[in-house]
Amino acid sequence: MIEVSVKVYNNSVTYSWNNPISLYSAKTLTFDFSSLDISKIPKHIWNYIFCIFMIDAITATNEDIEVSELSDNEYETLNYILQQNILSRGCAGRLITDGFTQSIKAKKYLDKTVFPKPSKTVVCANGLGKDGINVSLLSDELGYNPLCYTIWGQYLCLPNGLKISKERHKTSENFYHETGFDNLNIYTNFWEHKGTRLGFYPYSIGIAIAYAVNSDVVLDGVQIHSNRMRPDNSYYCYGETVDCFNRVGNAVGITLSNPMRALSNFGSQKLLATVWSHYLKYQRSCMFGHPWCMKCKKCNRKALYFDVLGINYHELGMSMWDKDKLKLDQYMQVLSDVSEILKKKNGVLYHSWVEDANGYVLKNSWEGKKLREFYKDNGFNIYWYDIPVDSLGYRLEPSKWGEVTNV
Repeated sequence: MIEVSVKVYNNSVTYSWNNPISLYSAKTLTFDFSSLDISKIPKHIWNYIFCIFMIDAITATNEDIEVSELSDNEYETLNYILQQNILSRGCAGRLITDGFTQSIKAKKYLDKTVFPKPSKTVVCANGLGKDGINVSLLSDELGYNPLCYTIWGQYLCLPNGLKISKERHKTSENFYHETGFDNLNIYTNFWEHKGTRLGFYPYSIGIAIAYAVNSDVVLDGVQIHSNRMRPDNSYYCYGETVDCFNRVGNAVGITLSNPMRALSNFGSQKLLATVWSHYLKYQRSCMFGHPWCMKCKKCNRKALYFDVLGINYHELGMSMWDKDKLKLDQYMQVLSDVSEILKKKNGVLYHSWVEDANGYVLKNSWEGKKLREFYKDNGFNIYWYDIPVDSLGYRLEPSKWGEVTNV
């Protein structure tokens, strides 16, 4: 049994536990929320957030976890997610989970909890990738007040990380100065202790922010491909799926959604490049360059997308993309997107879903009707079918996603 305790201060929270958790080299996890007062957030919410954020590490540990308190709904949700994560073998199947019998427990269970109230503020995860920038701009477009947050420190663990981190901070300041959006910088010790195989779910931190500012909407930026399923019906990465988002949000009275969900990876880049091209100068999708290293698959993927979209990517500091650096021999969630765009680039028949928006997803999304009209008005056709199975048998069935919207 691993016992987790939590201490909450005015602007920071510290988790500690008695026995090691796999894929993580410390026995503490801290988050500093800068000037945001988080002292009134209930302890059961902090316990819930910890279990979601660290669900891959918990799964890999193969021991029961006990926290001080949870609501009944939180307890049921966490254990459902844990079992799905075991079946998924962690994010992208990176864990060995055969024979696991594991649960998340609490010393005290609450049958009544207080949820945040609806407001015009929406909490937006924004690390300055194409998706985070899109989410913040789109929420503003729909008449909401985006409160953006970034979890900092990831770059400091990489070669040349200090220089990259300073550049990212400056770029962030410039973006928020120009847009006028509110933003929150969060600092954590997570990055220096996480193992390379450990996935993480930053949208869980958005739950804390929503409770602190009394918002009932948290938006993240992963696209339709994050719901990919294997032939055995397990998920490629359960923590990023529609099913998981709905269950996590419903347990704490929050709409946890994603206005990018109807789009492909290419579609999200198309949105930023064609609707808000002025903000491309702030896009920071590469982990190793400032702004682009042009050696990694992310850089080359983005350059390919810009090429197909007719964007002069050299003006953004990018060189010519290299097909070999797309790493098409390594399976990834966006492989089918890249393959279809290469076909489009070469003038051969391709599946057009990759550049359009899925109607089934929009039907069951936060502000789905407004999003549908927005996408239609900005050059995205709306399609109503399930995406073809890819070369390794992974599939997407958005026609069924409505079944999980009210779990």
